[in-house]
Amino acid sequence: MEALSVDFDGFYHKEFLEYILKFNGLLNSSKYFEAHELLEELWKKSKKRQGQVATTKALKGLINASIAFEHIKRAKPKSQTRARATFDAYKKYRVYIPESDFRDILMLSTVEIERVSKRLQLN
Repeated sequence: MEALSVDFDGFYHKEFLEYILKFNGLLNSSKYFEAHELLEELWKKSKKRQGQVATTKALKGLINASIAFEHIKRAKPKSQTRARATFDAYKKYRVYIPESDFRDILMLSTVEIERVSKRLQLN
């Protein structure tokens, strides 16, 4: 049995993966605000841990993407403009994924985010 490595606050890759898979499921179900809330919990943990700058920034990007989708879902005045600005923030943070200890897991979310952004015509 392969040992799991601990990267921050006792989080194993398996637990991190569970968060990301749940996040992806929420995105797939158009529960964008809930997806944001879920990852915000993980993001706060990563912020407290030294050496996890790339992971923290990558998570911030995923959070921004889910909020961009929520703006579109709510369809309020200026929601498209706000969504585009927030999605651009996702793109800015996306570059940190390859530097993260969790890069393979985080890439699962970029695939889901790209799929949703195309469906919402945000790309």
